[in-house]
Amino acid sequence: MPAPGSTRAPDKFKGNSSQLQDFLEEFEGHAVAQELTDDEKVRSVLKYVDGMTKSYWKTLDGYEERDWVKMKTELFDAYPGAKKGHRYTVKGLLKLAESYAQKRIEEEADLIEYNRQFRIMSRLLKNDKKVTTNEINRYFWYGIHKLDRKEILGRIELKDSTFDRTTVPDMELALKMG
Repeated sequence: MPAPGSTRAPDKFKGNSSQLQDFLEEFEGHAVAQELTDDEKVRSVLKYVDGMTKSYWKTLDGYEERDWVKMKTELFDAYPGAKKGHRYTVKGLLKLAESYAQKRIEEEADLIEYNRQFRIMSRLLKNDKKVTTNEINRYFWYGIHKLDRKEILGRIELKDSTFDRTTVPDMELALKMG
């Protein structure tokens, strides 16, 4: 396999769902040329992903079992929209927000995971002109548990005393203050 970062190596995968399909196809092209086994594919693919992604991929059953086919299936399941042609609906985005609104944010990773899933869906919907930026901000905000929203609002007001509590903060501000 080419050395990570070399001109012949696959571009580093950084967790963007829209790039997963192409990344895996390019990686597999190299792996087939090198006649890698499933075990070698599972271990080698981690050389071409960023640190956060690497940590996540190591938690997959396919990684632990060194089963390349299973790992790929889990990856496509974990990255909404990664398979070409997959489309999202506003209803699906609202269901995601509703499911997260039921749970408290216990640690930073919870909010990051919600953001990752929400951002993938909302960006594709926005690109398809199905939602506006204001709707995205509102849906994201109400996808955060009400007690966590209260804490985030308190942090926003500490940072900006002129913030109007009756408005919905934009997604990036809510994430930063969360």
